[in-house]
Amino acid sequence: TEALPPQRVVLEFAFSGAPDDCQKFWLVCQREGVEMCLKDPDLDVDLLITADLRLFVESWRGFRDLRGEIERGRIRVLGADDLVRRFPDWLLLSSLAPTERRREGAERRLSQRSRGPV
Repeated sequence: TEALPPQRVVLEFAFSGAPDDCQKFWLVCQREGVEMCLKDPDLDVDLLITADLRLFVESWRGFRDLRGEIERGRIRVLGADDLVRRFPDWLLLSSLAPTERRREGAERRLSQRSRGPV
């Protein structure tokens, strides 16, 4: 949370490829903490993040480069330019994301197969 701006920031995530009841959620981010909302918190949204769920999770897990996927437009982040630029610094990736995998695993194979257009 130290990387967050001093003001509250509301992030809305919208995922394609997710079950109907899990396609959207919100994070209300403040330096004091982050609250996840499964229902619209009825606050102004500062950033809208849209992506295919699998692609986003693969980026979160470290199989894909988050910044690269944003640059390619496969993960879309809409909002004020300064917030869009800083978003990857706020997202806490999986603790295993930087870990080099020693063996080929099912997740890696699935990720490599899905590298085509999403």
